[in-house]
Amino acid sequence: MNLLKLADKGIEKIVNSLVTVAMILILFIVFFQVLARFYHFSIGGFEEFPTYMMIVCTWLTAAMHVKRKGHISLNLFALFIKDLKTTKIINIITTLITAIAFAIFSILALDVIRYNLEMDYTTAGLKMPYWILMGLMMFSTIIMTIYYTKDIIVGIKEVIAWK
Repeated sequence: MNLLKLADKGIEKIVNSLVTVAMILILFIVFFQVLARFYHFSIGGFEEFPTYMMIVCTWLTAAMHVKRKGHISLNLFALFIKDLKTTKIINIITTLITAIAFAIFSILALDVIRYNLEMDYTTAGLKMPYWILMGLMMFSTIIMTIYYTKDIIVGIKEVIAWK
């Protein structure tokens, strides 16, 4: 169990570090773009880099929101179903469906990575390999799947303990 907690902290540190680096890169690149536009010189291809870094930030922070249960949700079941055990079971089922969807997305992302590697796809301006971006998306969805699976296990244990 301590190994899992250590791995969890390690993943969180990696994600936070990657997001921090990406945000700093966005800041500097956009500032450099403003200067380049003001002084009328071309920086050729860098205009797409902040967009890709923002995509990376979005996917990685989404994984941390799953861990903290920080996503916006509409809990309509609580309005109609007053039994806490039934509501918890419905939440477990919806979390299971979400975890399965993310697991399938991870597998599909792996297929896209393989295809991008075979075809040697790169971005238009920077000539950056697309598989890097897809790899970070797959990494994020795997993390989300793991956290959703943990939530399912914890939820099932809670329902069993209620009797």
